[in-house]
Amino acid sequence: MAAEDTRFGVDYSTFRPDGRPGLTYRRITGPRIPLEGVIRMWLTEIDDLPWAPNAGTVPPIHAMLNSAHDLNVLRKWQSFLTSAAKSVNFVRTANVSIRYVGTTLTINAQIALTTGGTYPLNVVASAVTGVIAQFHVA
Repeated sequence: MAAEDTRFGVDYSTFRPDGRPGLTYRRITGPRIPLEGVIRMWLTEIDDLPWAPNAGTVPPIHAMLNSAHDLNVLRKWQSFLTSAAKSVNFVRTANVSIRYVGTTLTINAQIALTTGGTYPLNVVASAVTGVIAQFHVA
């Protein structure tokens, strides 16, 4: 039996098996902990958490859905998402790209952790499906 990776601590997943947000009471360890932290940060608007008023991003993912698809605005958001990702414990760097396919927002990121390793993190958001996250960790 493989040893459990507790370098990032132990947590409970806030994403269902289909990638939608929601508390699952499923215990997680390893790189999934900071990766879920990144997406939670992206889903949280600044000032939404009274105990952490600077946590989150402006705008959060759901607010990006109804905006203009202007390239300059997308670059700003890309910068905001990158900064928010880097504020999560154990995240060293984040390379984030944003694009729209029709009315669906797609975020592709490469998250490098301080302990080594780079992990892809994909998020799709639309008014119809909501937010769906894909974690690519073993």
